[in-house]
Amino acid sequence: MGLESISQLSMDSVRKGFNRVEDYSRIVDRIHAHGIAVQAGIVFGFDSDTPEIFKDTLQFLEETGIQNATFNILTPYPGTPLFRRLEVEGRILTRDWRKYNGRIDVVFQPKQMTVAELLAGFRYVNERFYSLRSVARRLWQSPIQLWWTLPLNLAYAVCSAKG
Repeated sequence: MGLESISQLSMDSVRKGFNRVEDYSRIVDRIHAHGIAVQAGIVFGFDSDTPEIFKDTLQFLEETGIQNATFNILTPYPGTPLFRRLEVEGRILTRDWRKYNGRIDVVFQPKQMTVAELLAGFRYVNERFYSLRSVARRLWQSPIQLWWTLPLNLAYAVCSAKG
């Protein structure tokens, strides 16, 4: 599921108001009730994101028992409205297109945190979400489709440990 963010302000700012954060928990519960596991797609770095977004996101994901998540750093790809806006605002930091990967590099100046805080928060969420403690808590809470969610969590844990 492309949740994108647990901040409604972030969703509204990128015209994704159809992503109703207030409904996320109920939707996840309904999906789980049908025996279906949830993999959430989350993006960090929206203009309304502060350093608290990392802790808040982890808390939401763990409380709802979401089985897996893919985390990304907001990346303003060339030719997109986001890129044009950030370029006009003087917030594009590099034109080294190899760094436009969404996982390793931050290529723009975030509005409410430093580049280092965004990168550190992104790494923290990956490491913490795929820690053995978090995996056990989430999968115990919602033991749906363990045959594929457990190995996937362990694979992500290995990858996040390698950096």
